[in-house]
Amino acid sequence: VVEDDGYLVSFIIDEVRGTSECILIDAQDFAAGPVCRIALPHKISSGTHAHWADRRVLRAAA
Repeated sequence: VVEDDGYLVSFIIDEVRGTSECILIDAQDFAAGPVCRIALPHKISSGTHAHWADRRVLRAAA
């Protein structure tokens, strides 16, 4: 495994627009910015914590 091999996952919250998104940044190239942006269907709070959800749970909720 190469040092810094992976992705940073973070949430972006726009309080003015009332929107949120999840971004992924390549840990080896922060300067390039996000490699992926996922618009979330609802605004999340700034104190939101995350937990692992199996893909079966996510598919069932979709």
